[in-house]
Parts: sequence; structure tokens; C-alpha cells
Amino acid sequence: MKNAFIHLLAPTLLLVSCGGSGGGENPITSAPGAVGFTAQDAGVDTFSKVEITVSGLQLREPGGGLSAELLQAPRTFDFLGLSEKQALLALAPDVPQGTYDRLQLTVSAVEVLDLAGLPVVVTLGDVTSEVDLTLATGGPLTFDGSFSPCAIDIDLDRSFAPNTGSPGDFLFDLAFTASPTASDALDEFRATVASVDVAGSRFFARLIEDGVAGNFGLLEVRVADGDYLVHDDGRTFATAAGFLQELDAGEIVQVSGSLRLNGVFDASRVIEEDDGPSGSSRIEFEGVVRTLNTGAQTFELLILEIEKGGSIASPILAALPNPNLITVSYSASTPIFADDSSSSGTGLVGTTLLPGLEVDVRFATFSGSGPFEASSIEVGDGRSGTDDGIEYEGDISGVTGLPLDFLLIMGSSEPAVLAGLVTGPVTVSLSGGPSLFLDAGPEPSLAANDLLPNQRLEIYGALSGSPASPTLAATRIKVKPGELEGTLTAVDLGGSTITVTVTRVDRHFGGAANPSGSVTLSVATTASLETDDDGHALADFAGLLSGGPVSIKLEGVADGIGGWTVWEMEQD
Repeated sequence: MKNAFIHLLAPTLLLVSCGGSGGGENPITSAPGAVGFTAQDAGVDTFSKVEITVSGLQLREPGGGLSAELLQAPRTFDFLGLSEKQALLALAPDVPQGTYDRLQLTVSAVEVLDLAGLPVVVTLGDVTSEVDLTLATGGPLTFDGSFSPCAIDIDLDRSFAPNTGSPGDFLFDLAFTASPTASDALDEFRATVASVDVAGSRFFARLIEDGVAGNFGLLEVRVADGDYLVHDDGRTFATAAGFLQELDAGEIVQVSGSLRLNGVFDASRVIEEDDGPSGSSRIEFEGVVRTLNTGAQTFELLILEIEKGGSIASPILAALPNPNLITVSYSASTPIFADDSSSSGTGLVGTTLLPGLEVDVRFATFSGSGPFEASSIEVGDGRSGTDDGIEYEGDISGVTGLPLDFLLIMGSSEPAVLAGLVTGPVTVSLSGGPSLFLDAGPEPSLAANDLLPNQRLEIYGALSGSPASPTLAATRIKVKPGELEGTLTAVDLGGSTITVTVTRVDRHFGGAANPSGSVTLSVATTASLETDDDGHALADFAGLLSGGPVSIKLEGVADGIGGWTVWEMEQD
């Protein structure tokens, strides 16, 4: 099994005003602030579903009492259904200030399905547990705006145990750890507008998470003149008052900005996603830019999905010669922005709108045969243009041209392939001296001649040439490591090697063949290693073998001469 993670984010998510500790038996006082928790995917090889309801989370002062409850309501997540992303668990509007050294977590329900999708009987034992919450340097956390982020790690291996009295069933006793960790601040979210205060230049919003019912707390959002404020129909507003006057309770918004130390969110961008039950309809397509004519300010859009307004758009598209390909027009005033940008993007068309990009295009009106005028264009989904160019992904198919170039095959789902920009092998040029590194462990730099056939790459650069014989001038190349699961059977500390019986290879290591059967692999001296007991040295894995073979997952690359090097390994 693998661990399930709930992140307690600070200082920008778990915040209080500056002040002293309320130590000892003194009551814990409250100060304006916000506390945020996110849940992260946890893969296991025993179950197909692990749904856990977290119903309580409190902090304890040294030798003192517990804080007020930090969860507004119980939250339930299938930890196997979060698609390797972090999902917001809760945002509490007020956090007690003080110094704390322990954290208490309570689980109220656990639902499990086996690999065949059948229910597993789980008997709940200890559902409330409390652990130390201390800095790596020792000592408690003082919530005064100068502390580190923290993570709660629900240990599924220790929490679940076979029920010896009922074969096939399991017992659940909550086991977790809590420690500071690096984490991103809350800088963007989706929310439902609860109320609007035009005079105060603010609105209150309830955070929501895709795929999870309910809301996750109330947050005050401040807007100001000069922020990028977009109405549902694509109109932008120069003043906060103008935008707020047309914003209604019940509407859904996308908000970007930063959370201040007093728990108020300073918005730099607010985009109205839904005009509410009484608003007008909106047309929105997700697609790929196929061709771009900057002179005529038009582009061809290959439609991948009609996200909104299908009842209006579908009949019009059906009357076109190719209902999946339309011409879209824009102007200098059309909002064009990246999904991670607070800028309107005006004047950035040449750098953020390029053939091969995935875009969401909104239309205030949609009629006729085109060109169809866009009311706003959002570039994103991991494919937004940057100083390094557009991101492409594929597998190396030929390396005879190294160190100058190599051949890459893109998958059928790649935007450039969908748009018809690529129909054959891509020649990747290295003449620009791109940065080249492995996406594992400490991300070591690689040389061009380290590249091997069958390796999966993420490449940033500029695409040119005919679809049948395109060229990609690379500016940055990320080599994805090979991945396997297996059983560790031996460790040679002197030779820095391990022997593994391979169970499954999930991604190619590069070269002619992947590791198979019982195989010996080298372990890089700076590899990232982790056991369930937080061991980070190869000797820690050697010690585990005293209890028999150990299940592991590892990432690495072929060395080009018949061997493989491990850069990441964890106990599974």
C-alpha cells in the first residue's frame, strides 16, 4: 500500500495574526485567519477504492487543551480517485493563534472495495489519533506568520490490517504522521459567490472542488481597479465596482491572486465561469489552434469538446462542411490569457497564441458560418506558451543524428497531432543548446548522447515544417524515467547495487530492453530513497531484508550499455 496525504498549508494557508502563545492551561484565543487542507491521491495495490471521511482536525498547545474544530463539516474522499492531484479538503475562516506541538485527526467512516470492485468489510477501531507536530529542528509550531508548511500523512499500511477472526475482512486503526513540508500557496481556486459587497470592493465565496460535493469554506475576496476582471460574456471591467455590480450570488468564478496573512484573498484575476440561473447562455469550446493568421487576426480551431452552449452551437456546427473545424476571429481588445496568468494577455497574441496550443474559446454570440468572434481565449491545460515555447510529448524513435538531433514520435492524443500539424516523425533539433535533465530524484543534467530510443520526453520548443516532416527546435527537454514495480531481494552496499525481481514495468527505461526477471541495477549516489519508516539510505533498504524480500517501486534509466541506474526508490 501507499500513504494517503492531507496537506496543511502554511504560512499562506494556515494563518493567524501575530501574537503570543496561549500556552499551558490558558484558553486558546482566536484571531482572524484561514486554514486550508488538501487531500492527495494515494495508490494502493490491495484495494480499488479507499474512501475515508475525515470528521475532525484540531491542534493542541504544549501541555494544554485542543483548539476549536478546524473542519466546518466532515469531508469524504476516495483517495484512489483524485488522479494524482491535490484536492481541497477545507478552508476554515478563523484559526486560533498560539504555539502547538500536537495534531489530532478523527476519521468517522471508511469504505473499501477490493480489486474486483466488491465491498470489503472494515471494522473501525481507533478512529481518533494524535501525533507530534514539530519542526525538523525541534520545538513546536508557533502560528505567528513565520512558520513552515505542514503535511498530514495517513499511513494506509499501518492503518489497515487483516482481520484474523474473519478472513478477507480488515481492521482499521488510524495511523498518521504530521511534519512541516514545502508546499505551494493557495494562488487560484474555483468558488461559488455567496454575497457581494460593492462598497467594500469585495465578495465572499465558497470554495469548491471538481468531483467532490459540497463547499470547502467561506473566503473573503478583495478586488481592485486594474485587476483582470472578466464577465461571463467576455467583457472586461476597468473598475472593481463595475465588475461587482454585475456579479451575483450563485455564480461560479475562477480566482487567481494571493492569500494575505489576515486570511483575506487579494485577487489579481477573477473570471466569471457561470452566469447563474438567470444569466444568458454562453458558448465555450475546448480545442486546439490548428493554424494562425496574425494579419487577419483569425485562427482555425479544431474542436475537441463543446463545454457549454451545446444546444445552440451544435445545429450551427452541423451545417458547416467540417463541423469539427471552425475559423475564429479576435481583435486587439479580445482577452487572451494563460490559465496561470493574471494578465489579460492583450498584445501577447504572438507569444501565447500559437499553432498546437490547447485553448478554451468563449463566444458571446454564435451564428452564421464564421469567422466566429471570440469573446475571450484561455490558453492552458499545461500547453500554454512560455519563453521556452510550447510543450510537446513523445517517444524517441531514432538517435542516429545525435548529438545534433533525434527523431520523436508523438502520440495520437497530442494536440499537434490532433490539429494535423504533425503526421510523421518529428526531427528534434538540439542546435539551440536546450537544457536537458532527468525528471527523477535530484533531476540530474544529461548530455545529448545520453538519450536512448523508447524514452518518453516532454519537450519545449518551436514547431515548423510540413506535417509529414516537421522540425522541433528544442529549448528544454525533460526525460521521463522508466518505472517498475518489483521485489527487492538483495542489496550490495559496497557496489551500490540492488537485485530486484521485476513484477511490472510501467514506463520504458530506454534502449532496446527493459529490466525483466531477476536483475541487478546500479543505484545513483544522489538517488532519492525512502522506506516506510522514513529511511533515506540504501542501508535502510538492506536492513529491511532481514524480514524477507521487500516490495518496491523505482524510477531510473538505461545506461546504454546493457545496464540500468536507479534514481528514485520507495518501499511499496
